Amino acid sequence: VPTTINYSISGSATSVLDYTALSGSITIGAGDTSGTIDLNILDDNILEGSETVVVTVTSTDNSVSIGTTNEATITISDDDISVASIVATTQASEPSTNGLYTIS
Repeated sequence: VPTTINYSISGSATSVLDYTALSGSITIGAGDTSGTIDLNILDDNILEGSETVVVTVTSTDNSVSIGTTNEATITISDDDISVASIVATTQASEPSTNGLYTIS
């Protein structure tokens, strides 16, 4: 018979900003032994470190027991850690004009 697995979501990543919101449950079809949860990542263009999404199985129906491995973590690596440009905005001259670089 179809079995519904309920799960909670935690971690340092933020739903709707870093990934598309998850439903909190999955139904495994009759005769199937597994199902998948798609974690659709969103590119937020914010300079930040790696973030995590943790899914923890919380309950099931049809008297299916929860195993000892009931939690899994996906780490989202940030792609925004790069120097886009560097420009020498002020040239230096003796004796009193300091040089200036602008990094974006």
